[in-house]
Amino acid sequence: MRGWKVTLIIILLLVWCTGAYSQEEPALVKEESVVAKEKADAAKEDDRLPIYKKGWQFFLAPYLWVPGAHLDLSHQGRFRGTTVADVPWYNLVPLLFSKVMGGMGRLEIWYGRWGLISDTNFIYIGDSISAGGARELKGQLLPVPVRLQLSGNLKLWSRLLWQDVGVRYLVGTIPITPDKPVPVASFELLGGLRYTYLNQDIRLGLNATLTDTSGQELVTRGGSLVSSLQFSIFEPFLGMRIGFWFTPKVNLLLRADCGGFGFVAYNNVDSVLEALLGYQVHKNIRIYGGYRGRYFSGSGSTKDIAIHGWFHGPLLGAVFSF
Repeated sequence: MRGWKVTLIIILLLVWCTGAYSQEEPALVKEESVVAKEKADAAKEDDRLPIYKKGWQFFLAPYLWVPGAHLDLSHQGRFRGTTVADVPWYNLVPLLFSKVMGGMGRLEIWYGRWGLISDTNFIYIGDSISAGGARELKGQLLPVPVRLQLSGNLKLWSRLLWQDVGVRYLVGTIPITPDKPVPVASFELLGGLRYTYLNQDIRLGLNATLTDTSGQELVTRGGSLVSSLQFSIFEPFLGMRIGFWFTPKVNLLLRADCGGFGFVAYNNVDSVLEALLGYQVHKNIRIYGGYRGRYFSGSGSTKDIAIHGWFHGPLLGAVFSF
């Protein structure tokens, strides 16, 4: 009889514990489901394309642009004429970080559809060339042969700065495939203020020395020729950027803008055309590469030299998002 009482007490205890656990379980399960949903929503937000995300977004994009040049320089005054400068970008690659240097990068801060943009390009090119030679001169009117020595030195340095500061506005998106989040096309308007600075100097020095056969100097003459070109312009620019987001990892950006419009200073007009293909290697890092062309037309501060043509070449970089 005593054994039955013990058994009954154990059964009652088990039933009571089970009931108590069943009363606490819904609250615990509910709390765990809320946490799981928040984690899922956060993960889903991280996987969304940048054009769909809400709130603040920061993008830092260092890059390397190697611009060759095809320019026409028109000279007025005493040395009137036109000079064509054609330097392919692949000729500059071996000179990088020695005779060709620069600093480039883009910063963008987004909040929803609106954003601030800053794009900086600074390029320095410098080179020096020296040459010389000698020739012996003879003639019936010369009592003794003489020797003519010629030497020359050509120095070139050019500093070029482009600085864009402005805003972007996401006009909207259009799905390329119905009922699917990707692929999708995005359309952004760009506008703001652009600063262009160009300072270029070319210096040619020539020296001539006439000596007799013993090496004694008879006549020495020298001279130099300096050609300078300088721009410093603030101007508005307007443009558009179109994005094709093929997958969450692969995208293509096309950009076109125009600045100056010929009425700000020096009859200046410039334009940027750009095509960049990007690939996401990490949720916060996207690498990209493509080609950029920049058209420029204007006259210098003295208006003796007018310049127009293209700077163009490949571009490689990365975007770090925060």
